[in-house]
Amino acid sequence: MPMRHFSPRLWALTPAFGWLWLGQTVSLLGSAVTILALPTTAILILHASAIQVGGLVAAAGLPPPILGLVAGAVADRFDRRRTLIICDIGRCLTLAVIPVSAALGKLGIAELYVTAVIASSFGAFFEVAYFSMTPMLVESAQLTGANTRLEASSRASQMAGPAIAGLLIQVVGAARAIAVDALSFAVSVLCLLGARRIRSGGGEQRRVASVRGATLQGLSSIRRDAVLARISAALLTYAFGAVIA
Repeated sequence: MPMRHFSPRLWALTPAFGWLWLGQTVSLLGSAVTILALPTTAILILHASAIQVGGLVAAAGLPPPILGLVAGAVADRFDRRRTLIICDIGRCLTLAVIPVSAALGKLGIAELYVTAVIASSFGAFFEVAYFSMTPMLVESAQLTGANTRLEASSRASQMAGPAIAGLLIQVVGAARAIAVDALSFAVSVLCLLGARRIRSGGGEQRRVASVRGATLQGLSSIRRDAVLARISAALLTYAFGAVIA
């Protein structure tokens, strides 16, 4: 692969992408903490059963495959940067409820379920808008380098996240560890405020069809195309399998 894709000047050439990358790296690390801290909170603080913990993990994993088509329609029709900011604010406020409720002694398992579903739903809309926003922030020749950096951040969070989560849970407790994730989304919002578009995205101007209409159109396309139907079925199967695992 050409070395120009890994140019250290990527940030200087595209400051908007630099801010997006920084915010996403921080929020990915924070999310890796919550993946472990959320079920740990249920176990240590609420003494949840195995079924309750399994249901909590499933609640957090189901929204993305279910909301995928709707999220795509929203990303295609509304300003993506604004969508990302709204989603991160939503996740920040939603997750902040857990440490606050725990501190007040009012945390319940139902609250964890609702928080997991809402935060994961915001995440589903964020992911679609986030991936489609990157080409708007860099030139075509820099796209490989940009995606490489984003993937590197994702891999790094997967490797370092559990260790960081375990340390935080040990030091400050499971519920307070989730506050770190809430704070990471606040940092991401600040970074996104600096990630102003430098190229025309085009998609956010297409508001002719409603989100509902676009979603139904997407479902119709999947039904008509055998290849798309098989790919969608495979992705859904993988998503449900990942939740069970």
